[in-house]
Parts: sequence; C-alpha cells; structure tokens
Amino acid sequence: MLLNEIPAGQCDFGYNTFNDFNEAEKIDGVYYDEPTGTHETHEDPLLDAAYRLANGSPCFDTGVNVGLPYSGAAPDRGAFETLVTDKLGDLYGARDGDAVRLTTSVVTGASGVFTGDIISIEDESRAAGILVQSCPILVDEGARIAVAGNVTSVNGVKAVVATNVDYLSSGDPLTPLGMPGKSVIGSGLKNYSLLVKTWGKVHVISGVTAYFLLDDGSGNTDGNGNAGIPIVVSETQGGIGTWPADGSFVSVSGIAESANLGGGTVSVLLPRGASDIH
Repeated sequence: MLLNEIPAGQCDFGYNTFNDFNEAEKIDGVYYDEPTGTHETHEDPLLDAAYRLANGSPCFDTGVNVGLPYSGAAPDRGAFETLVTDKLGDLYGARDGDAVRLTTSVVTGASGVFTGDIISIEDESRAAGILVQSCPILVDEGARIAVAGNVTSVNGVKAVVATNVDYLSSGDPLTPLGMPGKSVIGSGLKNYSLLVKTWGKVHVISGVTAYFLLDDGSGNTDGNGNAGIPIVVSETQGGIGTWPADGSFVSVSGIAESANLGGGTVSVLLPRGASDIH
C-alpha cells in the first residue's frame, strides 16, 4: 500500500498525488482508468529539480500520519518531509540537507548587497536571522518573503540554499540592534545573521584589503593576534568606498557572521555599504 506518494503511473490508493495521468492509459498491455481514492489530488505537485516541494505545492501537510516525525499540520506527500516554520531559530537544530519552508521573514540584506546571490533575512521579532544563498528573485530591504530550500552550514553557521522564494509584501526595514563587540556573536545565545550595530576604534592592518578592525576593548580578534571585531568589506558588492582612517572612532552596522580569516573561525560583521559606517 502506498501513502503520501507522488506516483506517475497506476495506483488506486488514497492520500496520493497524480499529475498528467491520462484516462484509460495503457501500461504493460493493460488499460487502467485514472486512479481514484480518498484524499488524493490530481494536479501538479510543484516539485523542484531535487524533487522537493516548492512553495504553493498542494502536497504540503496533506498526507496521513503513519507514525513518522513530521512538521506542520500533517505529513507532506512525497519523498521528503519539510520543516515548516516562521521562526528562523528552528533551523539552528536542523541537519544539513534538511528541507525547510520559511513562511514569513524580513529581508535585511537586499539582492545585490553581498557578493553572489546572497541575501540576509530575520524574524520580525528580531529573535534570529539567517543567510539565504542562491536567491532566485530580486528583493529589497524590508520586503517580507517566504523561502523554500535546504539547510547548509558555512563556517559552522546555518544558512539556507533557496530553491524557491516568494515575495509577500513590502514593509519597513528593520533597524540595527546596538550592542558591544563581545555580543555581536556572543559566547552564549548566538546572534548569527542578525542586523546589528557596534562601535569602537578603527585599526587598519597594513597590506590587508579584506577587512579592518573595530576595537571597543571587548577582546575580539581576527584570529591572527589583532584586536577588534573584523569588519569584512570584501563580501560587500562594490565595496564601501573610502575606509575610515586608522585610529578614528566610528560605528558600523551590518550582518553578524563568522569567518575564517586565516587564524581560525571568528566573529565578523558584514557591512551592506558605505552608509553602514558612521
């Protein structure tokens, strides 16, 4: 007996999805009528290239409980169960490769801000954030979007490789959360991928073009013995223009992340452009 499947041929069991099944189709010399059953659908399941369910699929939460773990109101139909949530913090415990569907998130780093097709998003509550790779559409800061994709890890931090992104609405951009350098990532509750603001004294390392340091005495380093939180400008599309002078005092807004700058993984800040540095 088949349950929660998306077959392409003969079947007469319920809780399945049939797409493009022709009436009285001939299979192995035998004619079969279009299958009928309880709680089945006869429409496109909206599978992506990896055979996972894209946003809007009729197969989300429409399967039957067979005693296996699932997310949402009911199991999904198809080969992969999808984690459905509006809380980005739920992804921190997910495994790499897990399918996820984020129902509503706010864009903090718009399309074209960072190198590659990367955007940053947060919960409306500011509880958690995450980077989204391979975003297939252009989105502005403040946009509310839904994301479907798969979990991955970059320098030990969870991210999502998008297979589908839906624009929901425009909205007011989120403002950066002010915090000292030691709290940008923190040693307890992690602030990964949140839009934050910190301040301190600028230290420019001779010959280093990827980042400068912002030191407020919190004990952050770049992993190479230089004090301060690294402000990584090499990931900002088009750069930030003129760097602040060595020894000057500035505030910097950006996305809190981790990176390996040659001496191990450390906390860093990714400014979105020149306007993030004051």
